[in-house]
Amino acid sequence: MSTSEQARRGLERRLEEVLGEEHAFTMMQHLPPGELATKLDLENLEHRLNRRMDGFDTRMERFEGRMDGFERKIDDLGPHLIAVMDGKNEGMEGRLVAMFHQQLAAQTRVFFFSTAGLMLTLAAILRAG
Repeated sequence: MSTSEQARRGLERRLEEVLGEEHAFTMMQHLPPGELATKLDLENLEHRLNRRMDGFDTRMERFEGRMDGFERKIDDLGPHLIAVMDGKNEGMEGRLVAMFHQQLAAQTRVFFFSTAGLMLTLAAILRAG
């Protein structure tokens, strides 16, 4: 029988003396199989977790630094992008105004010649009549 098994049996006997057989059995059923964790085991686990968390904190700080740099780049690009968009909008506005003037000129010609044709037709009808 291994030392851990001997220790478990000793613990179970002592629990039976203090708690009674039924309660001792219930308690032993809730213990994990194999060796029980010691304070040293828990301290080692705590140290390993702290090291991992420190590494995580370091990575998060680097990530935050990169995000700050990204935000600065976006802030620096903002005025340039606005200027580019304004230029594109002005160019588009100029093209739209030119198209409007072309369409207006074409409609004015159609209106003028239609009105002139109507007047000539009315003059011819009045002369004939």
